[in-house]
Amino acid sequence: MNMDNVEYIFLGDVDLNEITDMVDQLAKKIKRLSRRKYLLCKHLTLQVLEDNVKDETYIERILDNLLDVLMYYEEAEPLLIYRLLCQYYSSINPEAAEHYLYLYRDLDWLFFWLNKMYF
Repeated sequence: MNMDNVEYIFLGDVDLNEITDMVDQLAKKIKRLSRRKYLLCKHLTLQVLEDNVKDETYIERILDNLLDVLMYYEEAEPLLIYRLLCQYYSSINPEAAEHYLYLYRDLDWLFFWLNKMYF
């Protein structure tokens, strides 16, 4: 495949405004899905706390999903739920809970620098 034609193949006859609109719609869908995922994670977290769940794999799965939410959902509440679950998890496995706190700090640091560099 000739790489000179890649731009033409990708854009074809599509208007730049159409592409911008499509990207905007996709971003809105991601945000809506992130909100739904957050609400599910919040429900699961509160259930873990209420039922005093000790299953580390289950708790880590929720924490992993909350990390995904924190990448796209720009509200304070998911971070509070994440920290609440980390605090609870520290009573079960302090090393793993600390690891999850560092994961968030690394993610936050990465986005800070990416935003500073590109936006």
